[in-house]
Amino acid sequence: MFYVHNYEGIKHDATREVLEQRLKVYQLHDKPKVRKYVEKEGGTFYNKSHGSLTQGDAERAYQSAMQLEQEVEDICHAYQIMNKPVKTVSPDAFISKAWEMFKSLNIRHMPVLSPNNKIVGIISDRDLLKYVSVNERNLQIESHKKIRDIMATDVITANPMTDIRKIAQMLFEHRISAMPIVDEKDNLVGIITRSDILHAVIHHNVLNVQA
Repeated sequence: MFYVHNYEGIKHDATREVLEQRLKVYQLHDKPKVRKYVEKEGGTFYNKSHGSLTQGDAERAYQSAMQLEQEVEDICHAYQIMNKPVKTVSPDAFISKAWEMFKSLNIRHMPVLSPNNKIVGIISDRDLLKYVSVNERNLQIESHKKIRDIMATDVITANPMTDIRKIAQMLFEHRISAMPIVDEKDNLVGIITRSDILHAVIHHNVLNVQA
């Protein structure tokens, strides 16, 4: 499940496919997985909607179920690779403060939280570079601008149980480099970057694009 956050709260709450339709972006259609359920009645295998099934049908259904179960086991969820706790910044902070935080904390993305700790935006170190100048070999950043003036809004987020393959698709299709993770109460609990996805692919071989 994915969400879009801004100053008005959650703007959208949907699957990746539905969310992309609402945002009017290119959509990749996933192939649906169909799982047959077979009931055993009176010693014969029976499906209420399709009539009697042979032993071979039952075995094939069992094999399909086992294959699907293996696929489910192979899924890597967002909570397994997300970074936490997450460093955040206020929309009313000056961008000079964010610049110092990026440098001292060695991070590249920070969600922007409202006074009630809800996501209203996100910024990256690249966003700040637009306001940095070089003066006598020293970097200087504009001091009068605030985070709210430069942050990206309509932030796409996911929940901790989201398949990271879906997150990877969203990062690629929307050309974003990080996605905050929120719980059922809309609280920020983690963040996933492209680097985290790459690390999972290299070390856990989890990114099957057919998922």
